[in-house]
Amino acid sequence: MTRLTEQEHLVEQEILDKLRSSSSGILRMKGEEQLYKKYSYFINVGANKYSLPEDSVSDAYSDAILAAIESIVNHSFHGKSSLKTFLFQIFQNKCIDILRRKTTRRNSVHRTAAFDNAPIEIPDPSQTVLDKLIERAEIETLNRQLKTLCEKKQRLLLLSAEGYTDKEIAEEMNFKTRFVVKTCRLRSIHSLRKLKNAC
Repeated sequence: MTRLTEQEHLVEQEILDKLRSSSSGILRMKGEEQLYKKYSYFINVGANKYSLPEDSVSDAYSDAILAAIESIVNHSFHGKSSLKTFLFQIFQNKCIDILRRKTTRRNSVHRTAAFDNAPIEIPDPSQTVLDKLIERAEIETLNRQLKTLCEKKQRLLLLSAEGYTDKEIAEEMNFKTRFVVKTCRLRSIHSLRKLKNAC
């Protein structure tokens, strides 16, 4: 990464201030959007460098943005490097993870298991009934917890559960970008986890 100009340094500081702002959720959301847009050209860089499909690289970029935001908000990013360098390092690692997963999947297709070593599973009907009871109780608890969230968060989580992509949800629910959908979904899941841990 090249050295930042004074102007770029000021813009980075502005983004960091917005993200760390506790006074307004709107200010923080503006910082998230500003960060996402500022370095979105990383997607083209990653697609060329790693020969990955653009949507895979876009997902890697969104994941990197979320990880960077979490580090900034939790104050584990100390600014020893520029925000640009920090984000690019996370982004590269996410792209490499995608490549590793692809390679692992490709290799596992060609692996065969010896039939003699295959475990023999005998169904246990009592276990199945118990599993169903536990599953039903968990679903009922989850539904109760879901109803404590606002309608928008409920709808977003339900659409995600039904298999809609972030892009489709953004169009359906009038979000600006799929990144905003991903951020909102992660916040909603975080809220649900807090409720679950409180029980």
